[in-house]
Amino acid sequence: MTKLTPKAYSLLPRLDDTFILVRILAFIGMGLWAIVVPDSILDNLPALILIAVFAAHLLFFLFSITRKLIHFKKLYYSILAYDIVFLALLTRYTGGFESHLSILYFTFLPFATYVLGVRAGVFAAAAATATYLAANLTPPETAFPAYLLLYIAVLWLFCVGTGYFSNASKQSEKRLLSALDKLNERTTELERAHRRLEMVYEASRNLGAILKVEDLIQNVLTVSRDLFRYPICEILLWDAKLQKLFIHGRIENKDTAIYPRPRAVRITPAFKEILETGRPRRTLLQQGSRRETDAPGMIRSQLAVPMTSQGKTIGILSAESPDLDSFGERDEHSLAILANSAALALENAFLHQQMEQLTISDELTGIYNYRFFKLRLEDEMRRSVRYGQSLSLIMIDIDWFKRFNDTYGHETGNRLLREIVRVIADCVRDVDILARYGGEEFIIILPQTGQAEAYKIGERIRQRIADSRFEIGPDGKELVKVTVSIGISCYPENGRGENDLVESVDQALYRAKGAGKNLVCTV
Repeated sequence: MTKLTPKAYSLLPRLDDTFILVRILAFIGMGLWAIVVPDSILDNLPALILIAVFAAHLLFFLFSITRKLIHFKKLYYSILAYDIVFLALLTRYTGGFESHLSILYFTFLPFATYVLGVRAGVFAAAAATATYLAANLTPPETAFPAYLLLYIAVLWLFCVGTGYFSNASKQSEKRLLSALDKLNERTTELERAHRRLEMVYEASRNLGAILKVEDLIQNVLTVSRDLFRYPICEILLWDAKLQKLFIHGRIENKDTAIYPRPRAVRITPAFKEILETGRPRRTLLQQGSRRETDAPGMIRSQLAVPMTSQGKTIGILSAESPDLDSFGERDEHSLAILANSAALALENAFLHQQMEQLTISDELTGIYNYRFFKLRLEDEMRRSVRYGQSLSLIMIDIDWFKRFNDTYGHETGNRLLREIVRVIADCVRDVDILARYGGEEFIIILPQTGQAEAYKIGERIRQRIADSRFEIGPDGKELVKVTVSIGISCYPENGRGENDLVESVDQALYRAKGAGKNLVCTV
Protein backbone atom coordinates (compact mmCIF):
# COMPACT_ATOMS: atom_id res chain seq x y z
CA MET A 1 0.00 0.00 0.00
CA THR A 2 1.29 3.47 -0.95
CA LYS A 3 1.47 5.80 2.02
CA LEU A 4 0.52 9.45 1.88
CA THR A 5 3.73 11.43 2.35
CA PRO A 6 4.10 15.18 2.05
CA LYS A 7 6.14 14.73 -1.13
CA ALA A 8 3.46 12.55 -2.68
CA TYR A 9 0.44 14.37 -1.39
CA SER A 10 -0.32 17.61 0.47
CA LEU A 11 -3.42 19.14 1.95
CA LEU A 12 -2.09 22.62 0.99
CA PRO A 13 -2.03 24.18 -2.49
CA ARG A 14 1.03 23.47 -4.64
CA LEU A 15 3.71 25.92 -3.42
CA ASP A 16 5.57 26.25 -6.70
CA ASP A 17 2.36 27.15 -8.57
CA THR A 18 1.38 29.74 -5.96
CA PHE A 19 4.94 31.11 -5.85
CA ILE A 20 5.02 31.54 -9.63
CA LEU A 21 1.59 33.22 -9.60
CA VAL A 22 2.68 35.68 -6.89
CA ARG A 23 5.86 36.63 -8.77
CA ILE A 24 4.02 37.03 -12.07
CA LEU A 25 1.50 39.34 -10.39
CA ALA A 26 4.37 41.24 -8.77
CA PHE A 27 6.04 41.64 -12.15
CA ILE A 28 2.79 42.89 -13.67
CA GLY A 29 2.34 45.24 -10.71
CA MET A 30 5.82 46.70 -11.18
CA GLY A 31 5.06 47.26 -14.83
CA LEU A 32 1.79 49.01 -14.13
CA TRP A 33 3.43 51.10 -11.42
CA ALA A 34 6.14 52.18 -13.86
CA ILE A 35 3.47 53.33 -16.32
CA VAL A 36 0.91 55.08 -14.14
CA VAL A 37 3.01 56.58 -11.34
CA PRO A 38 4.53 60.04 -12.09
CA ASP A 39 8.31 60.20 -11.98
CA SER A 40 8.38 56.40 -12.26
CA ILE A 41 11.25 54.21 -13.27
CA LEU A 42 10.79 54.42 -17.04
CA ASP A 43 13.66 56.89 -17.19
CA ASN A 44 15.63 55.01 -14.50
CA LEU A 45 18.03 52.70 -16.34
CA PRO A 46 19.25 50.72 -13.25
CA ALA A 47 15.65 50.08 -12.18
CA LEU A 48 14.72 48.91 -15.68
CA ILE A 49 17.72 46.59 -15.69
CA LEU A 50 16.65 45.15 -12.31
CA ILE A 51 13.10 44.52 -13.59
CA ALA A 52 14.51 42.87 -16.72
CA VAL A 53 16.74 40.68 -14.56
CA PHE A 54 13.67 39.82 -12.45
CA ALA A 55 11.86 38.69 -15.61
CA ALA A 56 14.85 36.57 -16.60
CA HIS A 57 15.05 35.02 -13.15
CA LEU A 58 11.30 34.25 -13.32
CA LEU A 59 11.80 32.39 -16.59
CA PHE A 60 14.75 30.52 -15.08
CA PHE A 61 12.57 29.52 -12.12
CA LEU A 62 9.86 28.16 -14.43
CA PHE A 63 12.43 26.25 -16.47
CA SER A 64 14.06 24.75 -13.33
CA ILE A 65 10.72 23.71 -11.86
CA THR A 66 9.51 21.97 -15.01
CA ARG A 67 12.83 20.24 -15.77
CA LYS A 68 13.73 19.60 -12.09
CA LEU A 69 17.28 20.85 -12.67
CA ILE A 70 17.83 22.04 -9.09
CA HIS A 71 16.73 20.52 -5.78
CA PHE A 72 13.54 22.10 -4.46
CA LYS A 73 15.07 23.64 -1.30
CA LYS A 74 18.28 24.74 -2.98
CA LEU A 75 16.22 26.54 -5.63
CA TYR A 76 14.18 28.41 -3.00
CA TYR A 77 17.29 29.35 -0.99
CA SER A 78 18.91 30.77 -4.11
CA ILE A 79 15.72 32.73 -4.91
CA LEU A 80 15.57 34.02 -1.31
CA ALA A 81 19.15 35.31 -1.59
CA TYR A 82 18.34 36.85 -4.96
CA ASP A 83 15.20 38.56 -3.57
CA ILE A 84 17.14 40.11 -0.67
CA VAL A 85 19.70 41.67 -3.04
CA PHE A 86 17.10 42.54 -5.69
CA LEU A 87 14.73 44.30 -3.28
CA ALA A 88 17.55 46.27 -1.63
CA LEU A 89 18.76 47.58 -5.01
CA LEU A 90 15.23 48.12 -6.32
CA THR A 91 14.25 50.29 -3.34
CA ARG A 92 17.55 52.20 -3.64
CA TYR A 93 16.88 53.18 -7.28
CA THR A 94 13.15 53.84 -6.79
CA GLY A 95 13.19 56.31 -3.91
CA GLY A 96 15.08 54.70 -1.05
CA PHE A 97 13.12 54.67 2.20
CA GLU A 98 10.29 56.41 0.34
CA SER A 99 10.08 53.77 -2.41
CA HIS A 100 6.59 52.36 -3.01
CA LEU A 101 8.14 49.05 -4.13
CA SER A 102 9.44 48.31 -0.62
CA ILE A 103 6.06 46.61 -0.09
CA LEU A 104 7.47 43.70 -2.12
CA TYR A 105 9.47 42.76 0.99
CA PHE A 106 6.18 41.68 2.58
CA THR A 107 5.28 39.64 -0.49
CA PHE A 108 8.48 37.87 -1.49
CA LEU A 109 10.25 37.18 1.80
CA PRO A 110 7.38 35.79 3.92
CA PHE A 111 6.39 33.49 1.07
CA ALA A 112 9.93 32.13 0.75
CA THR A 113 10.20 31.65 4.50
CA TYR A 114 6.87 29.81 4.46
CA VAL A 115 8.48 27.33 2.10
CA LEU A 116 11.81 27.08 3.95
CA GLY A 117 10.79 27.38 7.63
CA VAL A 118 11.50 29.50 10.71
CA ARG A 119 15.30 29.41 10.45
CA ALA A 120 15.11 30.77 6.93
CA GLY A 121 12.69 33.41 8.25
CA VAL A 122 15.20 34.66 10.81
CA PHE A 123 17.96 34.65 8.20
CA ALA A 124 15.77 36.48 5.68
CA ALA A 125 14.68 39.13 8.21
CA ALA A 126 18.25 39.79 9.34
CA ALA A 127 19.72 39.80 5.82
CA ALA A 128 16.91 41.94 4.42
CA THR A 129 17.28 44.49 7.24
CA ALA A 130 21.04 44.71 6.75
CA THR A 131 20.92 45.02 2.95
CA TYR A 132 17.97 47.39 3.02
CA LEU A 133 19.70 49.76 5.45
CA ALA A 134 23.05 49.40 3.71
CA ALA A 135 21.57 50.18 0.31
CA ASN A 136 19.44 53.16 1.37
CA LEU A 137 21.23 54.76 4.37
CA THR A 138 24.33 55.82 2.45
CA PRO A 139 24.79 59.50 3.49
CA PRO A 140 25.98 59.64 7.11
CA GLU A 141 23.88 62.71 7.76
CA THR A 142 20.65 61.09 6.59
CA ALA A 143 18.15 61.01 9.36
CA PHE A 144 16.88 57.65 10.46
CA PRO A 145 13.08 57.90 9.97
CA ALA A 146 11.08 56.92 13.03
CA TYR A 147 8.62 54.88 11.05
CA LEU A 148 11.52 52.77 9.71
CA LEU A 149 11.79 50.97 13.04
CA LEU A 150 8.14 49.98 12.79
CA TYR A 151 8.68 48.97 9.16
CA ILE A 152 11.60 46.70 10.07
CA ALA A 153 9.77 45.28 13.10
CA VAL A 154 6.78 44.38 10.94
CA LEU A 155 9.12 42.79 8.37
CA TRP A 156 10.69 40.66 11.12
CA LEU A 157 7.25 39.72 12.38
CA PHE A 158 6.15 38.69 8.91
CA CYS A 159 9.29 36.66 8.14
CA VAL A 160 9.74 34.92 11.50
CA GLY A 161 6.00 34.50 12.10
CA THR A 162 5.46 33.01 8.66
CA GLY A 163 8.36 30.60 9.18
CA TYR A 164 6.99 29.54 12.56
CA PHE A 165 3.51 29.10 11.12
CA SER A 166 5.06 27.10 8.26
CA ASN A 167 6.76 24.70 10.67
CA ALA A 168 3.61 24.30 12.75
CA SER A 169 1.38 23.74 9.72
CA LYS A 170 3.81 21.23 8.22
CA GLN A 171 3.93 19.30 11.49
CA SER A 172 0.15 19.34 11.69
CA GLU A 173 -0.06 18.24 8.09
CA LYS A 174 2.45 15.49 8.73
CA ARG A 175 0.45 14.24 11.72
CA LEU A 176 -2.77 14.44 9.76
CA LEU A 177 -1.27 12.56 6.82
CA SER A 178 0.11 9.97 9.23
CA ALA A 179 -3.37 9.59 10.73
CA LEU A 180 -4.78 9.21 7.22
CA ASP A 181 -2.14 6.55 6.53
CA LYS A 182 -3.16 4.64 9.64
CA LEU A 183 -6.83 5.01 8.80
CA ASN A 184 -6.12 3.75 5.31
CA GLU A 185 -4.20 0.79 6.72
CA ARG A 186 -6.97 -0.02 9.20
CA THR A 187 -9.57 0.24 6.45
CA THR A 188 -7.54 -2.09 4.26
CA GLU A 189 -7.12 -4.54 7.15
CA LEU A 190 -10.85 -4.44 7.86
CA GLU A 191 -11.65 -5.04 4.21
CA ARG A 192 -9.19 -7.92 4.13
CA ALA A 193 -10.64 -9.37 7.34
CA HIS A 194 -14.16 -8.97 5.96
CA ARG A 195 -13.21 -10.80 2.76
CA ARG A 196 -11.59 -13.55 4.79
CA LEU A 197 -14.67 -13.92 6.99
CA GLU A 198 -16.83 -14.18 3.88
CA MET A 199 -14.55 -16.92 2.58
CA VAL A 200 -14.66 -18.68 5.95
CA TYR A 201 -18.47 -18.62 6.00
CA GLU A 202 -18.59 -19.85 2.41
CA ALA A 203 -16.19 -22.70 3.22
CA SER A 204 -18.21 -23.50 6.35
CA ARG A 205 -21.42 -23.81 4.34
CA ASN A 206 -19.70 -26.19 1.94
CA LEU A 207 -18.58 -28.43 4.81
CA GLY A 208 -22.17 -29.41 5.56
CA ALA A 209 -22.48 -31.15 2.20
CA ILE A 210 -19.56 -33.52 2.89
CA LEU A 211 -20.74 -36.79 4.44
CA LYS A 212 -17.51 -38.80 4.47
CA VAL A 213 -15.42 -38.18 7.59
CA GLU A 214 -12.03 -38.52 5.85
CA ASP A 215 -13.05 -36.12 3.07
CA LEU A 216 -14.37 -33.66 5.63
CA ILE A 217 -11.12 -33.67 7.63
CA GLN A 218 -9.14 -33.25 4.41
CA ASN A 219 -11.31 -30.28 3.41
CA VAL A 220 -10.96 -28.51 6.77
CA LEU A 221 -7.18 -28.87 6.72
CA THR A 222 -7.00 -27.62 3.13
CA VAL A 223 -9.07 -24.55 4.02
CA SER A 224 -6.76 -23.83 6.96
CA ARG A 225 -3.74 -23.95 4.69
CA ASP A 226 -5.12 -22.13 1.64
CA LEU A 227 -7.29 -19.54 3.37
CA PHE A 228 -5.39 -18.78 6.59
CA ARG A 229 -1.89 -19.63 5.34
CA TYR A 230 -1.11 -21.55 8.52
CA PRO A 231 2.06 -23.63 8.08
CA ILE A 232 0.83 -26.44 10.35
CA CYS A 233 -2.72 -27.44 11.25
CA GLU A 234 -4.14 -30.51 13.02
CA ILE A 235 -7.58 -31.93 13.84
CA LEU A 236 -7.85 -33.80 17.14
CA LEU A 237 -11.11 -35.48 18.25
CA TRP A 238 -12.08 -36.36 21.80
CA ASP A 239 -13.25 -39.89 22.64
CA ALA A 240 -15.48 -39.54 25.70
CA LYS A 241 -15.62 -43.30 26.34
CA LEU A 242 -11.86 -43.82 26.27
CA GLN A 243 -11.13 -40.36 27.72
CA LYS A 244 -8.44 -39.88 25.08
CA LEU A 245 -7.60 -37.36 22.40
CA PHE A 246 -6.92 -38.75 18.92
CA ILE A 247 -5.28 -37.02 15.95
CA HIS A 248 -7.30 -37.63 12.76
CA GLY A 249 -5.48 -35.39 10.30
CA ARG A 250 -2.50 -33.10 9.95
CA ILE A 251 -1.24 -30.72 7.30
CA GLU A 252 2.20 -29.14 7.12
CA ASN A 253 2.80 -26.82 4.19
CA LYS A 254 2.00 -29.03 1.17
CA ASP A 255 2.06 -32.37 3.01
CA THR A 256 -1.28 -33.72 4.21
CA ALA A 257 -1.81 -36.83 6.35
CA ILE A 258 -5.25 -38.34 7.08
CA TYR A 259 -5.21 -41.17 9.63
CA PRO A 260 -7.78 -43.95 8.95
CA ARG A 261 -6.70 -45.36 12.30
CA PRO A 262 -6.29 -42.28 14.53
CA ARG A 263 -3.61 -42.43 17.18
CA ALA A 264 -3.88 -41.09 20.71
CA VAL A 265 -1.85 -37.99 21.59
CA ARG A 266 -0.71 -36.52 24.87
CA ILE A 267 -3.26 -34.19 26.50
CA THR A 268 -1.18 -31.11 27.20
CA PRO A 269 -2.22 -28.47 29.77
CA ALA A 270 -3.40 -26.23 26.91
CA PHE A 271 -5.52 -29.02 25.40
CA LYS A 272 -6.88 -29.95 28.82
CA GLU A 273 -7.94 -26.36 29.47
CA ILE A 274 -9.71 -26.19 26.09
CA LEU A 275 -11.56 -29.47 26.69
CA GLU A 276 -12.65 -28.34 30.16
CA THR A 277 -13.55 -24.70 29.48
CA GLY A 278 -14.40 -24.72 25.78
CA ARG A 279 -12.35 -21.53 25.24
CA PRO A 280 -9.56 -20.94 22.65
CA ARG A 281 -5.98 -20.85 23.79
CA ARG A 282 -2.99 -19.04 22.30
CA THR A 283 0.41 -20.28 23.43
CA LEU A 284 3.70 -18.44 22.93
CA LEU A 285 6.93 -20.35 23.43
CA GLN A 286 9.97 -18.07 23.51
CA GLN A 287 12.60 -20.77 22.99
CA GLY A 288 10.47 -23.20 21.02
CA SER A 289 9.51 -26.74 21.98
CA ARG A 290 8.39 -29.97 20.44
CA ARG A 291 4.91 -29.99 19.04
CA GLU A 292 2.30 -30.86 21.57
CA THR A 293 1.03 -33.72 19.39
CA ASP A 294 4.46 -35.35 19.67
CA ALA A 295 5.19 -34.72 15.98
CA PRO A 296 8.87 -34.03 15.21
CA GLY A 297 10.01 -30.42 14.88
CA MET A 298 9.86 -27.21 16.85
CA ILE A 299 7.11 -24.61 17.26
CA ARG A 300 7.14 -21.18 18.85
CA SER A 301 3.48 -20.24 18.73
CA GLN A 302 0.24 -22.20 18.74
CA LEU A 303 -3.44 -21.37 18.39
CA ALA A 304 -5.89 -24.06 19.49
CA VAL A 305 -9.68 -23.61 19.38
CA PRO A 306 -12.42 -25.99 20.53
CA MET A 307 -14.63 -27.79 18.05
CA THR A 308 -18.03 -27.35 19.66
CA SER A 309 -21.31 -28.92 18.61
CA GLN A 310 -24.57 -28.54 20.55
CA GLY A 311 -22.70 -27.12 23.54
CA LYS A 312 -20.31 -30.07 23.67
CA THR A 313 -16.59 -29.97 22.81
CA ILE A 314 -15.90 -32.87 20.45
CA GLY A 315 -12.35 -31.96 19.48
CA ILE A 316 -9.67 -29.33 18.91
CA LEU A 317 -8.52 -27.54 15.77
CA SER A 318 -4.89 -26.56 16.29
CA ALA A 319 -2.65 -24.26 14.22
CA GLU A 320 1.09 -24.01 14.81
CA SER A 321 3.95 -21.88 13.55
CA PRO A 322 7.75 -21.82 13.99
CA ASP A 323 7.55 -18.00 14.25
CA LEU A 324 6.94 -16.03 17.44
CA ASP A 325 3.55 -14.42 18.01
CA SER A 326 2.08 -15.61 14.70
CA PHE A 327 -1.56 -15.59 15.80
CA GLY A 328 -3.77 -12.67 16.79
CA GLU A 329 -7.38 -12.10 17.77
CA ARG A 330 -8.55 -12.11 14.15
CA ASP A 331 -6.92 -15.51 13.63
CA GLU A 332 -8.61 -16.78 16.78
CA HIS A 333 -12.01 -15.52 15.66
CA SER A 334 -11.70 -16.87 12.10
CA LEU A 335 -10.38 -20.27 13.15
CA ALA A 336 -13.12 -20.58 15.78
CA ILE A 337 -15.78 -20.08 13.08
CA LEU A 338 -14.20 -22.80 10.95
CA ALA A 339 -13.80 -25.13 13.96
CA ASN A 340 -17.45 -24.84 15.01
CA SER A 341 -18.64 -25.38 11.44
CA ALA A 342 -16.33 -28.39 11.15
CA ALA A 343 -17.69 -29.78 14.43
CA LEU A 344 -21.29 -29.60 13.18
CA ALA A 345 -20.29 -31.14 9.86
CA LEU A 346 -18.39 -33.94 11.63
CA GLU A 347 -21.37 -34.71 13.85
CA ASN A 348 -23.51 -34.90 10.73
CA ALA A 349 -20.96 -37.11 8.97
CA PHE A 350 -20.71 -39.44 11.98
CA LEU A 351 -24.50 -39.78 12.12
CA HIS A 352 -24.64 -40.45 8.41
CA GLN A 353 -21.87 -43.03 8.77
CA GLN A 354 -23.75 -44.74 11.59
CA MET A 355 -26.99 -44.78 9.59
CA GLU A 356 -25.15 -46.13 6.57
CA GLN A 357 -23.53 -48.79 8.73
CA LEU A 358 -26.93 -49.81 10.10
CA THR A 359 -28.27 -50.35 6.59
CA ILE A 360 -25.48 -52.79 5.70
CA SER A 361 -24.82 -54.45 9.09
CA ASP A 362 -26.53 -57.21 10.95
CA GLU A 363 -27.78 -55.81 14.24
CA LEU A 364 -27.15 -58.97 16.26
CA THR A 365 -23.67 -60.02 15.10
CA GLY A 366 -22.26 -56.74 13.75
CA ILE A 367 -21.16 -58.29 10.44
CA TYR A 368 -22.58 -57.43 7.02
CA ASN A 369 -26.20 -58.28 6.31
CA TYR A 370 -27.79 -60.11 3.36
CA ARG A 371 -28.48 -56.86 1.47
CA PHE A 372 -24.84 -55.85 1.50
CA PHE A 373 -23.79 -59.38 0.57
CA LYS A 374 -25.92 -59.27 -2.60
CA LEU A 375 -24.47 -55.90 -3.66
CA ARG A 376 -20.86 -56.97 -3.09
CA LEU A 377 -21.38 -60.33 -4.81
CA GLU A 378 -22.57 -58.51 -7.95
CA ASP A 379 -19.51 -56.26 -7.88
CA GLU A 380 -17.08 -59.14 -7.32
CA MET A 381 -18.69 -61.21 -10.06
CA ARG A 382 -18.34 -58.37 -12.58
CA ARG A 383 -14.69 -57.95 -11.60
CA SER A 384 -14.01 -61.70 -11.88
CA VAL A 385 -15.67 -61.92 -15.31
CA ARG A 386 -13.82 -58.85 -16.60
CA TYR A 387 -10.35 -59.99 -15.47
CA GLY A 388 -10.86 -63.75 -15.73
CA GLN A 389 -10.27 -64.34 -12.02
CA SER A 390 -11.67 -67.02 -9.73
CA LEU A 391 -14.31 -66.30 -7.11
CA SER A 392 -15.50 -68.61 -4.34
CA LEU A 393 -18.36 -68.70 -1.84
CA ILE A 394 -18.41 -70.43 1.55
CA MET A 395 -21.77 -71.04 3.27
CA ILE A 396 -21.78 -72.06 6.94
CA ASP A 397 -24.67 -73.52 8.94
CA ILE A 398 -24.62 -74.33 12.69
CA ASP A 399 -25.49 -77.98 13.30
CA TRP A 400 -28.47 -78.72 15.56
CA PHE A 401 -29.00 -75.00 16.27
CA LYS A 402 -32.79 -75.35 16.73
CA ARG A 403 -32.22 -78.03 19.38
CA PHE A 404 -29.67 -75.69 21.04
CA ASN A 405 -32.23 -72.86 21.21
CA ASP A 406 -34.89 -75.16 22.57
CA THR A 407 -32.47 -76.38 25.26
CA TYR A 408 -30.75 -73.16 26.34
CA GLY A 409 -33.08 -70.42 25.13
CA HIS A 410 -32.92 -67.87 22.34
CA GLU A 411 -30.84 -65.35 24.30
CA THR A 412 -28.11 -67.96 24.79
CA GLY A 413 -28.47 -68.85 21.12
CA ASN A 414 -27.82 -65.21 20.22
CA ARG A 415 -24.66 -65.19 22.33
CA LEU A 416 -23.53 -68.36 20.56
CA LEU A 417 -24.07 -66.72 17.16
CA ARG A 418 -21.82 -63.81 18.18
CA GLU A 419 -19.11 -66.15 19.45
CA ILE A 420 -19.14 -68.22 16.26
CA VAL A 421 -18.90 -65.04 14.18
CA ARG A 422 -15.80 -64.08 16.17
CA VAL A 423 -14.18 -67.46 15.43
CA ILE A 424 -15.04 -67.27 11.71
CA ALA A 425 -13.68 -63.71 11.45
CA ASP A 426 -10.34 -64.91 12.87
CA CYS A 427 -10.10 -67.55 10.12
CA VAL A 428 -10.72 -65.38 7.04
CA ARG A 429 -8.59 -62.75 5.31
CA ASP A 430 -9.05 -58.97 5.35
CA VAL A 431 -10.20 -59.01 1.71
CA ASP A 432 -12.92 -61.60 2.37
CA ILE A 433 -16.49 -60.43 3.02
CA LEU A 434 -18.33 -62.16 5.88
CA ALA A 435 -22.12 -61.71 6.06
CA ARG A 436 -25.10 -63.21 7.84
CA TYR A 437 -27.19 -65.05 5.28
CA GLY A 438 -30.16 -65.71 7.57
CA GLY A 439 -30.94 -67.40 10.89
CA GLU A 440 -27.91 -69.52 11.80
CA GLU A 441 -26.40 -69.40 8.29
CA PHE A 442 -23.38 -67.30 7.29
CA ILE A 443 -21.78 -66.74 3.90
CA ILE A 444 -18.31 -65.59 2.87
CA ILE A 445 -17.20 -64.04 -0.44
CA LEU A 446 -13.60 -64.95 -1.30
CA PRO A 447 -12.30 -62.74 -4.18
CA GLN A 448 -9.56 -64.16 -6.46
CA THR A 449 -9.80 -67.54 -4.72
CA GLY A 450 -9.99 -70.94 -6.42
CA GLN A 451 -11.78 -74.03 -5.15
CA ALA A 452 -8.73 -75.60 -3.53
CA GLU A 453 -7.85 -72.48 -1.52
CA ALA A 454 -11.52 -72.00 -0.56
CA TYR A 455 -11.66 -75.61 0.68
CA LYS A 456 -8.63 -74.99 2.92
CA ILE A 457 -10.26 -71.91 4.44
CA GLY A 458 -13.57 -73.78 4.94
CA GLU A 459 -11.81 -76.69 6.62
CA ARG A 460 -9.90 -74.27 8.87
CA ILE A 461 -13.19 -72.69 9.98
CA ARG A 462 -14.84 -76.09 10.60
CA GLN A 463 -11.89 -77.37 12.60
CA ARG A 464 -11.52 -74.18 14.67
CA ILE A 465 -15.21 -74.22 15.67
CA ALA A 466 -15.15 -77.96 16.42
CA ASP A 467 -12.17 -77.48 18.70
CA SER A 468 -13.70 -74.53 20.54
CA ARG A 469 -15.78 -74.65 23.71
CA PHE A 470 -18.45 -71.98 24.09
CA GLU A 471 -19.61 -70.60 27.43
CA ILE A 472 -23.33 -70.67 28.17
CA GLY A 473 -25.54 -70.18 31.19
CA PRO A 474 -26.00 -67.08 33.38
CA ASP A 475 -22.61 -67.47 35.03
CA GLY A 476 -20.84 -68.54 31.83
CA LYS A 477 -19.33 -71.61 33.54
CA GLU A 478 -21.07 -74.25 31.44
CA LEU A 479 -19.19 -75.09 28.22
CA VAL A 480 -20.70 -76.65 25.11
CA LYS A 481 -19.31 -78.05 21.93
CA VAL A 482 -20.75 -76.90 18.59
CA THR A 483 -20.07 -78.00 15.03
CA VAL A 484 -20.86 -76.46 11.65
CA SER A 485 -21.51 -77.77 8.14
CA ILE A 486 -19.90 -75.93 5.25
CA GLY A 487 -20.60 -75.77 1.54
CA ILE A 488 -18.29 -74.33 -1.15
CA SER A 489 -18.87 -73.21 -4.73
CA CYS A 490 -16.52 -71.54 -7.19
CA TYR A 491 -16.67 -69.42 -10.31
CA PRO A 492 -16.40 -70.44 -13.11
CA GLU A 493 -16.66 -74.15 -12.24
CA ASN A 494 -20.07 -73.95 -10.52
CA GLY A 495 -21.83 -71.18 -12.45
CA ARG A 496 -21.37 -68.10 -14.61
CA GLY A 497 -23.62 -65.77 -12.58
CA GLU A 498 -24.15 -64.83 -8.96
CA ASN A 499 -27.47 -66.68 -8.72
CA ASP A 500 -25.87 -69.87 -10.05
CA LEU A 501 -23.05 -69.51 -7.56
CA VAL A 502 -25.44 -69.07 -4.60
CA GLU A 503 -27.55 -72.07 -5.67
CA SER A 504 -24.39 -74.16 -5.99
CA VAL A 505 -23.07 -73.26 -2.55
CA ASP A 506 -26.52 -73.95 -1.07
CA GLN A 507 -26.51 -77.43 -2.67
CA ALA A 508 -23.00 -78.07 -1.32
CA LEU A 509 -24.15 -77.11 2.19
CA TYR A 510 -27.09 -79.50 2.07
CA ARG A 511 -24.77 -82.22 0.86
CA ALA A 512 -22.57 -81.63 3.94
CA LYS A 513 -25.56 -81.69 6.30
CA GLY A 514 -26.98 -84.79 4.61
CA ALA A 515 -23.66 -86.60 4.83
CA GLY A 516 -23.62 -86.38 8.63
CA LYS A 517 -22.82 -82.74 9.41
CA ASN A 518 -19.50 -81.26 10.64
CA LEU A 519 -18.23 -81.56 7.07
CA VAL A 520 -16.95 -79.36 4.23
CA CYS A 521 -18.42 -80.25 0.83
CA THR A 522 -18.24 -78.87 -2.71
CA VAL A 523 -20.62 -79.36 -5.63
